[in-house]
Amino acid sequence: MMRRHGGHDYYGCTSPHSTLPKNIVLLARNPLLPCFKLRLAQPLQWYCDAVGGALRIGPCSREELLWADVVILQREPTPAMLQTVKEARELGINVVYDMDDLLTGLPDFLAFPFADKNAPEVIRTLAAGADVTTCSTARLEREMAKVADVTAVVPNAMAAPAPIEVEEKQTDGPCTFVLAASDTVQSGWLRYPLTRLLRKHPESRLVIVGRVGKDWQDKNIPADYYPLLSPEAFSGLLLSLRNAVGVIPLDDSLFSACKSAIKFYHYSLCGVVTVASKVPPYTDEMTHGETGLLLENDPQEWLAALEELAGATDKRKLLLAKALRWCHKNAGPTRAVEAWKKAFHLLPRPGGELRETTAKGSQK
Repeated sequence: MMRRHGGHDYYGCTSPHSTLPKNIVLLARNPLLPCFKLRLAQPLQWYCDAVGGALRIGPCSREELLWADVVILQREPTPAMLQTVKEARELGINVVYDMDDLLTGLPDFLAFPFADKNAPEVIRTLAAGADVTTCSTARLEREMAKVADVTAVVPNAMAAPAPIEVEEKQTDGPCTFVLAASDTVQSGWLRYPLTRLLRKHPESRLVIVGRVGKDWQDKNIPADYYPLLSPEAFSGLLLSLRNAVGVIPLDDSLFSACKSAIKFYHYSLCGVVTVASKVPPYTDEMTHGETGLLLENDPQEWLAALEELAGATDKRKLLLAKALRWCHKNAGPTRAVEAWKKAFHLLPRPGGELRETTAKGSQK
C-alpha cells in the first residue's frame, strides 16, 4: 500500500480531521452487473452501516455532489461518470477509482470489448488522477501502481447467503457439476473430462451459467444452461443444488492472475465444493486437499480427480467444511469494512470552503 506525500491533511492523520468519510457517491455504468454489486455496492453498504454513513448510487447532479465526502467509480466510465468526476474535482471532493480486473492488459480471448476504443487510456488516466486507486488483490495493485500514485488493496468479500449444513449439502447422491463465468474463459479443454464423466455417471448433472455457456451450447453439450445471473439469483441456484461441485478453469495469463478468488467464496458459502485450476488467484487463497482441489490444466488429471470426488462423499464433506470455516474467517463483511477504512485513511481531506460557497449559492 502506498501513499502520496505533500501538503494535504489526511483522513488518517492524528488531527481533528481524522473522521472517516461517511457520505459516499458510487457511480455505476450498470448497477445491475454482478461485479458491481459484489465488488462495490454491497461492501460499501457494510462500510456505511459500520460508520453510520450513507451510500448513494449515481449518476447525480452537481447539487447532490455537495453532499458527498467521496466519489467512487469502477471500470470503464461513461461520459456522464467522467463529467461527475470533473465536477467532484472542481468542488474539492475526493475521488477513488476502483479496479477488480487488469483492464489495461486484456487477453485476446476475452469476449467483452470496450464501448470506447480509447477506454484503456481513459482508465490509466483515471487511475493516475484518483486520490486513491483501490484494487481487489495485491497482484492487481502491483500492476496499477505502475500508473497510480496511491494504491490500496481492498479484497473482495462476501456474506453467507444462508446457513449451510454440510451433511445436508453433500450426501451419497449423484453430483451436479457447475461451470459459471460472466466472461469468456478458456474452458474448451474441460469438455472431455466433463462429458466423459457424465456418460459414465448419467445420473449426474452439468449446470452452466453465464457467457461461458455460449460455446458449449453451440456444440450441443448436454447441460442445464442459465444466462448471467444476479448474485442473489446465482446464490439461489447454488443453494438449490445437492452434491454440487464447482469447476473453475482459468489460464495462467497475467490478466487472470490479477483476478480475485470470489467464486471460491461464493461456491463455498452456498455449499458447493470447489475444484479450480492450479493458478493464481486460487493458489493464493485455496489449499489443495484442504479447502478444495487445485489441478493442472490437464484433461486427464481433471477427469481422474472429478471421478474420484464424485464417489467420495466423505471427502466432499471435509473439503466443504474446511472451505466454509476459511471463508467465514477470512472473506466475510468485516474484511471489506476494515479494508475500506484503511483505503479511506489515505484520502486527503476534501476541500470545504469551495463546497460551502457553492452550496450557499445553490440555495439562493
